This record gives sequence, C-alpha cells and structure tokens, in this order.
Amino acid sequence: ENMKLKEWGAFTLLGLIWGSSFLWIKIALQETGPFTLVVFRLLFGLIGLLFVARLQKQSFPRDRRTLLAFLFMGAFNTAIPFTLISWGETRIDSGLASILNGTVPLFTIVIAHFWLHDEKITIPRIAGLIVGFVGVVVLVSRDFGPGGVHGNILGQLAVIAASICYSAAITFSRKYLRGQPPLVQSTMVLLIADALMWIATPIFERPMI
Repeated sequence: ENMKLKEWGAFTLLGLIWGSSFLWIKIALQETGPFTLVVFRLLFGLIGLLFVARLQKQSFPRDRRTLLAFLFMGAFNTAIPFTLISWGETRIDSGLASILNGTVPLFTIVIAHFWLHDEKITIPRIAGLIVGFVGVVVLVSRDFGPGGVHGNILGQLAVIAASICYSAAITFSRKYLRGQPPLVQSTMVLLIADALMWIATPIFERPMI
C-alpha cells in the first residue's frame, strides 16, 4: 500500500513539473525567441546531467550504431519537439499546448502497432484512440470558421507535430536503445540535441541575448 502511494505521489509530482513547464515556456518567450530558449534549456539540463554522470563515473557508448540511434533521439525526442512546442506557444496559450501534448500516447499506440511486434492495437485501444482523436479535432476545429483559418491553428499543429515526434522517439528507443542506462540515454540525447540547436539557432533566429 505504501509503495502504491509513493508511486502515485511520484506520478503526480512528475505531472505537476511537466505540466508547469508549458507555463514557464510561455513566460520565457516574452523575453527571447523559441530557438534561443530551447538552446539554453538544453544547456542547463546537460550541465546537470554531465555533473551527475561524472560523479557516477558513467561511461558512454562510442559504437557507430548506438551513436546514430542517439542522433535520431536527440533530434526527434528533444530538439525538434522542444522547438515546435516553444514556437507553437508564441501563437497559443500554455494550457492548450499542454492538452495537445497529451496526445503523445495516442500517436504512440498507432506508431508502435506498425513498428513493434508486441504492441498491436486492441479493441479497447481503438476505442481510446477514437475518443482521443475526436477530442483533438474538437479543440482544433474551433479555429476553423466562416472567416477562414485563424492564425493560431499553426501553433496547434506545431504542438501536435511535436507529439508525433515524441511518439516516434519513444517507439524507436524501445526498439533500438533497450538496455541503455537511463542516465546515459538522457545525457546523450541532451548532448546531441543541444549541439543540433546550437547549429540551427543562428540560421533560423538571431539570439535575443
């Protein structure tokens, strides 16, 4: 019983931390651009992880196959979705962004069905998918009206695209990075993602610092 309470407590805390991040993104975007924001978010997180990895004397993979897998994860699990969400929040409010980001499990069910042999779609999952996607359609359809498409539809689509990236990365990780220590995965993904963002930011955005 105590173990269940601890697990639910940890789950609730994680939800609060993750959910509040959309609000902090919205606040930070008042002072800087989405690319610059992502660069420094990743940098601060990476510094912390490298410190922990150093303390634990963690070794990192060097073989080509694993590094390429982490390159995919760095792009689709972090760099691209972080940027899409940040850019999307320049057009929509943080509450809507967090709701749309909640579609990750829906897309994961679909992608995993075709990518993983042991994650096939079942009748209950189909029912959940229908309900979930109907909800998304209802949310997005508010911006389609007689006057045409409202501007913030692009922000919503950006966040939904970020959810698809997350879903693809989750499925990819299970297939190709199973067995990698969590600290190694987190550190490598942030390292590669931040490197990609330092390359992309000067191209797409003049840093507002």
